Amino acid sequence: MRTVGANPCQMYPYPTDWKEFDPDGLLAAVEICDEVRVKTLIQANLSDLNKKNEEGFTALHRAVLRNSFNPVKWLVKAKAKIDLADEYGWTALDFAVGLERRDIGEFLAKKGARTRYQEYPD
Repeated sequence: MRTVGANPCQMYPYPTDWKEFDPDGLLAAVEICDEVRVKTLIQANLSDLNKKNEEGFTALHRAVLRNSFNPVKWLVKAKAKIDLADEYGWTALDFAVGLERRDIGEFLAKKGARTRYQEYPD
């Protein structure tokens, strides 16, 4: 059970073998909440901002899941695609809404992000 207010980075430690699927380290840096490394990689243009892992998550998805607002802002400012979906069709905004990350959700919505439900109106 998740504790309210708990730091997701401490609750779900990142595996030590991250380099096998994330050689440039952006996904790993987001995952372990290493904001210095995230910002450095983005500013130096050393990573594919839209690279997906085996589950279809991008760094933006992971930042939302980790409730890391600064990396979300930096990724969006650096022109990461905000409407990419994971393997189940979930966008970063879907995760923000589903996990009640209101500040992140409002930010993404203001930047034009869409949910998977907006694509299929009734």
